[in-house]
Amino acid sequence: MKESQAAFKAGTRGSNLALVQSGDALDRLSNLFPFLAWEQVPFSSPGDRDRRMDLKVSPGDFFSRDLDEAVMEAALDCAIHSAKDLSYPLREELDWFWLPWSEDPEDALVCRKGETPEDLPSDALIGVSSDRREEYCRSFFPSLGTSPVRGNIEQRLEQLDAGRYDMLIMAAAALNRLDLEDRITQVIPLKDLPVPEGQGILALSYRRGDARFNRIRSYFVKPVQFVGSGPGSAALCTVKGVEALQNCDICLYDSLVDPALLTHVKGRSIYTGKRSGRHSFKQETITGMISEYARQGKRVVRLKGGDPGIFGRLAEEAEELESLGLPYEVIPGVSSLNAATTGTGMLLTRREISRGYTVISSRIKDGGIADTEQSVRSKLPIVFFMSLKASGTVLASLVEEGRSPDEPAAVVYNAGNPEEEVVRGTIGTLADKIACSGNPGPGLLIAGAVTSYGFDGNQGALEGTRVLLTCSENLMDQAVRQVVQQGGKPVRRSLVRLERTLYQLDPERYDWLVLTSPSAVHFCMEILKEQRSDLRRLPKIMVCGKASGKTLEEYGLYADLCPVSAYGADQLIAAATGVIKTGDRVLRLRSEKASGKITEALKSCGAEVTDRILYASKAVSAGALPEVETVFFASTSAVEAYAEQWGLHSLKGKTVLAIGEPTFESLESRGVSPILKAHEATIPGAIRTLALYQIKNRLEALI
Repeated sequence: MKESQAAFKAGTRGSNLALVQSGDALDRLSNLFPFLAWEQVPFSSPGDRDRRMDLKVSPGDFFSRDLDEAVMEAALDCAIHSAKDLSYPLREELDWFWLPWSEDPEDALVCRKGETPEDLPSDALIGVSSDRREEYCRSFFPSLGTSPVRGNIEQRLEQLDAGRYDMLIMAAAALNRLDLEDRITQVIPLKDLPVPEGQGILALSYRRGDARFNRIRSYFVKPVQFVGSGPGSAALCTVKGVEALQNCDICLYDSLVDPALLTHVKGRSIYTGKRSGRHSFKQETITGMISEYARQGKRVVRLKGGDPGIFGRLAEEAEELESLGLPYEVIPGVSSLNAATTGTGMLLTRREISRGYTVISSRIKDGGIADTEQSVRSKLPIVFFMSLKASGTVLASLVEEGRSPDEPAAVVYNAGNPEEEVVRGTIGTLADKIACSGNPGPGLLIAGAVTSYGFDGNQGALEGTRVLLTCSENLMDQAVRQVVQQGGKPVRRSLVRLERTLYQLDPERYDWLVLTSPSAVHFCMEILKEQRSDLRRLPKIMVCGKASGKTLEEYGLYADLCPVSAYGADQLIAAATGVIKTGDRVLRLRSEKASGKITEALKSCGAEVTDRILYASKAVSAGALPEVETVFFASTSAVEAYAEQWGLHSLKGKTVLAIGEPTFESLESRGVSPILKAHEATIPGAIRTLALYQIKNRLEALI
């Protein structure tokens, strides 16, 4: 944003709580997007002006109406609300998303200072503001009376202290945000009093279609994943589909899905099936649920039977997300077509018997029966395998049969791979386009009106950017997930292979074990397993960041020392200073490329350090350099391997991303510029840095 650019006007209610919590949110947004400026604008609301209406019967927009109207009229750029105060779905003119910074959602019992619920007299009165809180009182305080309470937090506490009420039920998050934690008498467990979705969370609303806020939102939301469950058996779901289920927060699943698949879901599963007119939800409701959960920042899986693109209403659900600028990913599945034919031996293609097949549904909208006669079948899309060399002849034959040369057609090269490319044209022009493309990959030739359509893969923070990942295979899956989560297209080209160089360890002799990478953790644990070592006898463990710490936790172990904010050698040295004592025996396990900086720093603290090389990096041949916009380097070894295979001149015009200082210095010393350095030396931190960089560029073009 240019320095002269006016700040975004962010509206909020005028209560002290609203000003504090929205101010905190704007500070966080400013830190995250330092190139943007924000102005907090206090506003009134019907709920602030009308202190007599019982909140149990108040309208849904009681606390947001004036802010909503100001945003729609462009008097405000956006508004920040307590998420639970919004009435979902919002007005058609508005869009929204939840901010990720939240307080604990529980409600709390609040008594006068020095009192407890056990001290209340039999005629005590409890102030409540919702039916659920009143129902809680009936269950846990059946002998006490209840009465509606109104006013902001401070006014409610004043009424309590003045004796109008003997106890209140309030959101603990509100008291925490106002530094009034001392007024909480007792937090109510969620099992006793469930809270409304969004309690403790803030939401940001803005005018629907505002490209600036769509770009900002792209950093916070996760791509919706449409997953094909396969036909009937959970075993026929793809590995990638199962992985999506294992990492989702919400799974919206259809009929004909094997219940065994749902055991992979760690979050919440919601049945949305439809069978011959018996619908658990209408299609528009399902579509709305998908986009609402996505805007809450949840990882959403839409689990469909078979393959989601075959009679699965995928187009309607994906188009709704596209209209909102929300990212998504389609994970194809095994269709019942495959199970019924390939699985039974009734092969749809058999040499000298059948060179292809037709698939058609006899059912139309609202359960009617459609025509399936020859004239209808002749207008269906047609797909040709292994026909690119003969594309001119094939397409000419379609015209001879009566199909229009102006009918849309396309070729899909390398379908399903990162190098996938779609070339579109018409039956009359596509052969020339194929000849000019020069793409050597395998391709499918498709003719028919459906080729005019396609998924918009340019959503999310990375907008479909192809990111070349050069890291070792043990880091590759995590890097792929992070790129996909930010809306990019990962291109896997591991340029280094890690090989263990150490085969025996005696860590029991030491006071500290230093592991400064996830790979060091894996190789160390591998050796200890081979030796059948007793993990209870391990010394204290020091790691340089949360990535190594989380890897350690996979083995049931927890780091005794880890930097709390930034990660890397300098941060580990700072954390270790004052902890390492003179005479401490320290075993450091590292790669052959790691510097001796940590070792020397620990020695300067008086430690006796044994420095051993645990693993080495070996270059891996990766073939031709793929077409990408960004190259990510996670190690100096990858920089060296890239330079040897493809030459660093090939980085010209590409965004170059380095995971940390050593990798940055390796690139810089070789004359590479500019270089984007991760704000945090981890895989997620690096990809988040890339996402923020791309959002910044897009916003500067919009503002």
